[in-house]
Amino acid sequence: MYKSLTTVFLLIFSSLIFSQDVYLSLEGSSLNYNSSSDIAGFQFNHDNCAAGAAGGDAAANGFMISASATTVLGFSLTGAVIPAGSGTLVENVNCTEGQLDGFVFSGPGGSNLSVSFDSGGDPCDDPVMQDCYFEGSTEGCYDILDPIMTCSCDLEGGTDIPYEGCEDDSECTTDVCLSLEGSSLNYNSSSDIAGFQFNHDNCAAGAAGGDAAANGFMISASATTVLGFSLTGAVIPAGSGTLVENVNCTEGQLDGFVFSGPGGTNLSVSFGDGGEPPCDDADGDDICDDVDDCVGEYDECGVC
Repeated sequence: MYKSLTTVFLLIFSSLIFSQDVYLSLEGSSLNYNSSSDIAGFQFNHDNCAAGAAGGDAAANGFMISASATTVLGFSLTGAVIPAGSGTLVENVNCTEGQLDGFVFSGPGGSNLSVSFDSGGDPCDDPVMQDCYFEGSTEGCYDILDPIMTCSCDLEGGTDIPYEGCEDDSECTTDVCLSLEGSSLNYNSSSDIAGFQFNHDNCAAGAAGGDAAANGFMISASATTVLGFSLTGAVIPAGSGTLVENVNCTEGQLDGFVFSGPGGTNLSVSFGDGGEPPCDDADGDDICDDVDDCVGEYDECGVC
């Protein structure tokens, strides 16, 4: 239950933090930005502390910068933009966050961009959200609150919770998700399995047993292929377990998967973690009813 609550909290928190298009921060007299969108124009108010605002990436991209005792305005007469990414928006901003407000940022075509301050903290030492590694040429870890970078999601900190905004290579979204544990070929399926076949590199010739045998399947295993089917129309019910045993292979030695559901429907298959097996969820809150503290809704008094 604690893990479920933690997962819900992290996903809600992640969806909130990733909802901003532009993150701002102050470093000395520099107003820095981190934007997921091209910036076509900006405006903000100040408490007479940025009247000399100029330079930065705004000027580098040909923006006109107008700074008065109360307002800073940046725009392009030629349709230029400040490309998505991070840098210094303008310099000579001798303000605190409390002295800046009224932010209006626009993207190409005049679309409105949401804005907030976010310092980000130490990118490799966040007490709540875990870190991921950079993909690409830059090595090291970073705080996933950064909306620009793409996580590799080789997650640190002993958690298997995938983060919103990260492509988790271990997550499986197909009908049948497979994994190897010792000599067991395990499955997690959202559909009943009526038959299966796969090829192997002479490492599963003894495949047998498992839920396939328990549900009356005929299992034929040769030096290259394993085939499982039922002569009586039986199925392996949706859920998770061990498909067959004596599969002494690596993932790279298995391919050519063909899984079928009732009526001969084709089931998509891949290796990876398919998450929790199917369960009853009457209130649609993504928590299985058997572990849900409230199957329904809480009223204003907190009573289910």
